[in-house]
Amino acid sequence: MSQNIELNQEEIEGTVRDLPEIKILNVKNTEQEEIWNYMVREYHYLGCPKIIGPRIKYIVMLKDRPIAALSYNQASLKLGVREEYIGWNQTQKQELLPHIVNNNRFLILPWVKVKNLASHLLLDGTLK
Repeated sequence: MSQNIELNQEEIEGTVRDLPEIKILNVKNTEQEEIWNYMVREYHYLGCPKIIGPRIKYIVMLKDRPIAALSYNQASLKLGVREEYIGWNQTQKQELLPHIVNNNRFLILPWVKVKNLASHLLLDGTLK
C-alpha cells in the first residue's frame, strides 16, 4: 500500500494571525498526495473512499507540517436546491455548471486548534 507516514501531533494553538505563513499546495499526482490520502483516511469521518469524477487535492502546510487537507470535485449534475437557489435556466446551467466545484473533503487535524483557520482557508487562503 503506502509508505509509513507519521505526522507531528504536537498541538498548535492560537489564531490565524499568530501563525507564520501557511501555504495551500495542490498535491494531486505528486508524492505528497499519499500524505493527503493518509490524513483523510485516518482523521476524516468519511474516510478516503474512491470518489468518482475529477478531483483536486490540497494540503495546508504550516512551515513543513501538514495541518489540514481539502479536496474539490466536479459539481453534481443535478441538485434541486442549488438550481432553485441560483435560479438559472437550462441554458445557463449547461454553460455555467463546469465552473462550479463541490468541496467533498475538509479536514483540520485534531491537534490543530487555531481560531478562524477554517474560514481563512475557505475564504482568504491563497491556492498555490
